[in-house]
Amino acid sequence: MNDSLLLPGASFLLPYSHRYVLRVYYEDTDSGQIVYHSNYLKFAERGRTEMLRLFGFDSLELERVYQSAPVVHSLNIKYLKPAKLDDTLLVETFVESVAHASVLLKQNIMLVRKQSIVLDIVTMNLKIVFINKKGSLSRFPANVKMIMRKLIRKER
Repeated sequence: MNDSLLLPGASFLLPYSHRYVLRVYYEDTDSGQIVYHSNYLKFAERGRTEMLRLFGFDSLELERVYQSAPVVHSLNIKYLKPAKLDDTLLVETFVESVAHASVLLKQNIMLVRKQSIVLDIVTMNLKIVFINKKGSLSRFPANVKMIMRKLIRKER
């Protein structure tokens, strides 16, 4: 793998997933320099946001053009190992399925050492829905849905 792909800030697509790389900063940790549990949700959100950005959609545009925004409807998370201050992490996002008003995603957060992925530290399954400005469910925009469907893994 190209070394620059695992540097913090990298965001790229693979055939059936998106990857985003980040570094753990002091602000992400507790007094023991271990990543605070809720910050993994922020890391995952950054991964999803950067994935949409690579597709040509930014958050403000989605709200302005479609009068709706993607939000987490439900989440199941497993913490496997802790990340620490200055660790490099990789957030990988897989599209599991796409429906009229929701998308099921799987996200893995992995530890990177010496430009190699070492191990999964967090796994999560999410249901994402679009809501309008009144807080009601709305359909996913057709072009967002079309792009997401291209990322669905064919092999299971």
